[in-house]
Amino acid sequence: MARTTQPAYSSVSALILLYFFCALRIFRLRAISAFFFKNSSIWDCTFIPSKVLSFLFTVLNDVTRKNAQNYAREAANAETADNRMVMECAGAWHEAAFDARTVYKNLKSLLEMEQRARRKRPKKGRSFTMAKLFYQGHGSYRITADDGRVIYVDPYAGADTIPLHKLLHPCQDPQKDKSGGYDLPADFILVTHQHGDHNQIQLVTQKPGCRVITNAEALAGGKHNSFDLGGGLTVEAVEAKNLNHSPEKCVGFIITVDSVKIYASGDTSTTEQMKSFAARELDYALFPLDGVFNMGLKEGAECARIVGAKHNIPIHLKPGALYDRKKADKWDAPNKLIVEPGDEIELCKTP
Repeated sequence: MARTTQPAYSSVSALILLYFFCALRIFRLRAISAFFFKNSSIWDCTFIPSKVLSFLFTVLNDVTRKNAQNYAREAANAETADNRMVMECAGAWHEAAFDARTVYKNLKSLLEMEQRARRKRPKKGRSFTMAKLFYQGHGSYRITADDGRVIYVDPYAGADTIPLHKLLHPCQDPQKDKSGGYDLPADFILVTHQHGDHNQIQLVTQKPGCRVITNAEALAGGKHNSFDLGGGLTVEAVEAKNLNHSPEKCVGFIITVDSVKIYASGDTSTTEQMKSFAARELDYALFPLDGVFNMGLKEGAECARIVGAKHNIPIHLKPGALYDRKKADKWDAPNKLIVEPGDEIELCKTP
């Protein structure tokens, strides 16, 4: 009878420890993610060093591979039923070696991800923040860059008092921002067109030197203009039109802030230029879906597919209303992201 090789019990123990270390590693990666997306200071937490864990995976992979090879050689010489155990052990170690290689490959990807995250670690003494979008309701929202600069888009909704209009009402949720989202002074104000529910710039406190870009500036010279506002912040006017708005009097904007690209569509239905947006790899797109003046739910879903943004946010859902959650829920668009009035989201650059 062929001599059988005894299983390396140390390898079995290593496998058990390995899964335990894996759990800690995943927890560590989640902590890193929490740091970036929740602004938590967790870099001083120490779990299992990357080099130690990588070494353990390398050892386990090598041990399981060698055991699999040893049993495979003996299984090849096994000709009697007495050696059935040898064949079974060979199969078991072959599976273990395959699992080890798979886990090691996955770990390598995780470690590379962590190293990339560490390279982006903020310098000591500097707090890490992200660009944010605060939705005020209807077609109004505020973008705050990570350097603190503030951009308002189509100011109108969200304030306790809306001059000239009584259609909208402040949010009644006590947890929501009672200022209506106009508490931060503006560095820039963008206005897509001159309708009263998009151009109430007097609601915004302007910083000295605040720049206001309306459809007039955006279409100066009979073309769609672009604006470099410094510090990686750019605004590009794009086509917008619907039943009541000619493309000569209204625009949308593609806003780039902290490398995040946002399509602020303004009031619009489908435009020919939307077909070119997929190549731009937009991160966020906001679509007006009232179905009266602008695109409806079905047309809006098709526009979202054409534009191809990684996150699609339904806004401007019902004339005379701050928001319509039921209608937003019915919107069958890819990558839909629900943001209600008073909500603020962090703007992430998605791969």
